[in-house]
Amino acid sequence: MQNNDKIVEKLGSLSDELQIRQNEFKNLVPQEFQEIIFDRIKAMAESEILDLAVKKGEVAPDFCLPDSNGNMVSSVDLRAKGPLVVIFFRGNWCPYCDATLRMVRKYTPHFKARGATVVAISPQTVEESAKIVKDAGLNFPVLSDINSEYAQLCNIAYVLDEVLRPIYDQLGINITEANADDSFILPIPATYVIETDGQVAYSFLETDFMKRAEPLDVLNALPQLQVSRRRQLLSGLIDFELAKLQDNFPHGN
Repeated sequence: MQNNDKIVEKLGSLSDELQIRQNEFKNLVPQEFQEIIFDRIKAMAESEILDLAVKKGEVAPDFCLPDSNGNMVSSVDLRAKGPLVVIFFRGNWCPYCDATLRMVRKYTPHFKARGATVVAISPQTVEESAKIVKDAGLNFPVLSDINSEYAQLCNIAYVLDEVLRPIYDQLGINITEANADDSFILPIPATYVIETDGQVAYSFLETDFMKRAEPLDVLNALPQLQVSRRRQLLSGLIDFELAKLQDNFPHGN
């Protein structure tokens, strides 16, 4: 607990950053828009999306998606190196997403120290991914999930309510341009820690776009995975050495 406190004291808390964004939202967005947005958030919470979403204890589907340079990134390859932290976000235009990615950037060295790879996934184009990587100075790949196809496999995708679309337009948010399609399919805020065998060890699922997984919680989901992985490696090494001994000293000689 004391070590956790030191990490938060040094790097900051995402919840504090999100509160700042929420205060700005309340000050800048017209009241009539706020009422509609909060009403839609409530409706999302009453939907079945969280029941259907891939969650802790299940096996996550694999992906192969382009990064901000257009290079294909495979979850199978990433999982071969260690645990995988996957963060879904709506887009550069979302201030809560921006705050989340910037805070994750601070925690990424701690994730890497525990053998984990971090990726962020949005339905935006490769070009938009490149913008957020550059503007936020991100130290992890941002992948483009066009049409939210991978998010749909994870059952965390939804279609933005038609009531919200003109409001977003008036707020200067052009989702069709950012995603290069007019489907308006977006992922809910979701964060996963995926083990090397593909099993989900941690899941944060939320229908309210103003709420996100605290990076420290994600970090705390990793140590046990690392111990397990070390045991697997040690077990494999022992089996290898035993096999060598059996070759050198076969039974009956």
